[in-house]
Amino acid sequence: MRMRRHRDKEEFILHELGGDIVRDEFLSVGVKSKIKNVARKIESFMKSHDGAVPSVFVVDTKKRILGDVPLATLIRADDDTLVERLLRHAHTVPDRVSKSELVKVAVKTKADRLVVVDEHETPVAVVHTHDLLDFAVREASGHSLRLFAGVHHDERLADGPFTAVRLRYRWLILNLATALLVVFTVTLFESTISRLVILAAYMPL
Repeated sequence: MRMRRHRDKEEFILHELGGDIVRDEFLSVGVKSKIKNVARKIESFMKSHDGAVPSVFVVDTKKRILGDVPLATLIRADDDTLVERLLRHAHTVPDRVSKSELVKVAVKTKADRLVVVDEHETPVAVVHTHDLLDFAVREASGHSLRLFAGVHHDERLADGPFTAVRLRYRWLILNLATALLVVFTVTLFESTISRLVILAAYMPL
């Protein structure tokens, strides 16, 4: 798949989601294709892709998406049936879209998959909704944990100490304030601690 760049950081290139989300496991067949011919193509695809079952998209003579055909429908159909009789609407997304917009489309349409198309409406990939939503949940969970730990979203492991301080200074100030509070509390009970030294063991708590 072809990758593109855009000046606007809000634009998200679907290909960067990775192969676990954006898959190339699909077949494009002509609208006049017979079921028996499609079945042969599916069998050949599975042999060359370690048994992966492809999605079947129906295209016109200019390779533009017309719809898709569910696998269950293909199995029940007669061999000489044309795929145009089994066609259903396919939900499409452009090959460049924001992450948030992509999730919105998946939730709104409630489709089991989204067809990724290029500027010519030609299928270039498929996104299964369950994979996309799992990705969104994982990303949201990771963001929450980073925020709780005081880690800035721009921070990287290779950043130097000055960068880390600049990105975390609010949390560092808060940590300093709580440390001073602890010191102040300990001084209030200094005499008690000096008489019962065992209490010093519980100070970290």
